[in-house]
Amino acid sequence: MPESGSAEIIPFPSRPAASPAPSAKAEPTAAEARLTRALAGLNSAVIAQRAAVTAWRSALGDLKTVTGAVGQQPAEL
Repeated sequence: MPESGSAEIIPFPSRPAASPAPSAKAEPTAAEARLTRALAGLNSAVIAQRAAVTAWRSALGDLKTVTGAVGQQPAEL
């Protein structure tokens, strides 16, 4: 396929320069404080869910062991 030199390159707009960070941290707004609490709660929920999934997988392993042993035992009359 022959190359064409008719394309126009459009540059992306440049980002404005970041303002320097203030030396003293301002008190968080109510919305920022609420977001911080929500993120902490979400993090706690994820940690609890990971523990629950680990326990569930362990229970599934135990169930597999028990059900595998059921077919291995001789039937008594």
